[in-house]
Amino acid sequence: LGIALPIVIPLAGFWAGSQLDEQFFPPADRDQFQIELRLPVQTPMSKTREAVLLARSVLHEHPEVTAVHWFLGKSGPKFYYNQMAGKDGSPFYAQALVQLHSPEGAAALQRAVQVELDRAIPAAQVIVKAFEQGPPFDAPVELHILGPDLRRLRELGDQARAILASVTNVTHTRSTIVEGQPKLFFDVDEEAAQRAGLTS
Repeated sequence: LGIALPIVIPLAGFWAGSQLDEQFFPPADRDQFQIELRLPVQTPMSKTREAVLLARSVLHEHPEVTAVHWFLGKSGPKFYYNQMAGKDGSPFYAQALVQLHSPEGAAALQRAVQVELDRAIPAAQVIVKAFEQGPPFDAPVELHILGPDLRRLRELGDQARAILASVTNVTHTRSTIVEGQPKLFFDVDEEAAQRAGLTS
């Protein structure tokens, strides 16, 4: 018995450890989840608001949802300790906090809402995600490609996105090199401007 007991206890511990989920920072067991909605960067706030109203109606079709709080054109206040901010002044962006009756079934609801919002708003990138423990991050998988040529970086980024999009459990991919806002340039006729009493 003295020999068997010291052997059985560690073996039982190894067996119990193999039954645990392999995730270093597991999702928080909360009755809430968050949504990020991104449209193309040149999208005006009015179009973002239309997309948000459509997303809101999709969410309220689920009886588990008690409230939805949207923040348009910016990140919401930090309602969880590891949230990332920095989206202020972004009319193409919106963030939501979704409140549920209870945490039971939250993961299944998030998956269902993700599919429904992808279908309802195909022009937007909608990411439904749980609150997770650990340090803040933009995405669970990030690739950093460095180099001096922006055109080549964009090409490589598109190739990486295509590869990632073919992976079964990847929901969305996004490149941080985005097209800039449209710009308008004036070619001023200096002589005509001076005759009119104007300067460039």
